[in-house]
Order: sequence, then structure tokens, then C-alpha cells
Amino acid sequence: MAGPGDPRRLCRLVQEGRLRALQGELRTDGGCPGPAGDTLLHCAARHGRLDVLAYLVEAWGLDIEAANRDYKRPLHEAASMGHGDCVRYLLGRGAAVDCLKKADWTPLMMACTRKNLEVIQDLVERGANPLLKNKDGWNSFHIASREGDPLILQYLLTVCPDAWKTESKIRRTPLHTAGATMNETAETTAVSPPLWMQFSVVMSTWPGCSSKNMRLSEMNWEPVFSISSSSLPSCTLPPPPPPRISQ
Repeated sequence: MAGPGDPRRLCRLVQEGRLRALQGELRTDGGCPGPAGDTLLHCAARHGRLDVLAYLVEAWGLDIEAANRDYKRPLHEAASMGHGDCVRYLLGRGAAVDCLKKADWTPLMMACTRKNLEVIQDLVERGANPLLKNKDGWNSFHIASREGDPLILQYLLTVCPDAWKTESKIRRTPLHTAGATMNETAETTAVSPPLWMQFSVVMSTWPGCSSKNMRLSEMNWEPVFSISSSSLPSCTLPPPPPPRISQ
């Protein structure tokens, strides 16, 4: 059994949110890194323990930019698990909003895997760039397209209208990404595809993305609305964030 001060025991106390017990067992330096190089800050951010997170930063002075063996920072952990209060706390303490983990993933990219619009908005409003690419050439809009949440896609397009035109290193567009995921879902579970795929501009203007090669014609979807490609301004960096979209 792990004794007092053991990294595994300390991490378990953080996971369970047992701040009083943690305060009694911390010895020096705020605890040793765990097996994966995680600090107690990583653990607190991952499990959404804001009180523990604040205590470790403010009482022990732990480094909010400490990286584990995958180069994840506590902000990556909080964003990937959708813990908005921890994300806002870390950003308020000066955490780098576009820090990179292994494979060049940003906290915003990780937030886009969780379909948490509020966290995505928090990151963008603090300067996160949706156009940054990971090692495969995917940006946050590619990742959001794979997940298929229409409100998140609408928000990212509002922030950066040209995101839908981007390509990965193998020239895969967000539409290819969404289409591949949608085809697999439709064929295996027969659920409805994401609403954003009904944007008529996507089907009419993207090179190489036709209803034939994306196998969309057999779905017989009706467009919900359309936008004109000529109305989309050029985007290199995110403009000031728009008003929040309510979920």
C-alpha cells in the first residue's frame, strides 16, 4: 500500500478532490512527478479539481507550464476533459494558450474532441488560433469536423471563415474528414449525419469533394441553409471573437 507522500497516493487524493488530506501529506516541492511525468497539476486539471489546482499553484508555486512525457501542460489536460473552470483559471494565471504537446496538438485542438463549446470559446477569446496545424496538418476545424457538432463548427467558421478551405498534409479537407466519419457512422449505426454537412457551399465549391466521391447522393438530404463563398473574407489569424453561441 502506498504510504504518505507516495506520488501514487498523492495523485489519488487529487483525483478524489481530498484537498485537506492532500495538504496534510505534501512534504516538499508539491509532490514528485508520476510515472508518465505528470505533476499534481496535471492530475488536478485532468479531473477538474479547481480547488486543488489553485492550492498547488498558489501555496506551492507549481509551474503551470510543466510538461509531462507527452509534452502535455495542465491546460491541455483541462481542455481535453472539458473542465472550463480549470481552463479559465490557468489562462488567468498566464498559461500559454497555444502550447504544443506531442504531435503538435494545442489545447484548442484537444477541446474540439470533447464538443464543449464553452471551453472552445474561452480559449479562442484568450487568443487561441484555430488555424494552427498539428504534425499531420490538421487544424482545429478538421478535428471539430470529425466530431460533427454543428454549434462548434458554426462558431469556428464565424471566428475564421476560411477554415473550411484548409487542407492537411495529404490534402484532406475538413469535408473529407467529416464525410469519412459520417459514412462510417451511417453505414454502421444508421444515425443522421451532422447538420453542418448540409451547407450547400461545401458541396458546390470544394475541389474534389463531390456527392459522388463522398457518397452523399444516396442520403437525399435537404439543405437547411446556404452561404455564398464570395462572402467569406480571407482569414490568416482569428479576428476578435464574436458573441458567444448558446448551446
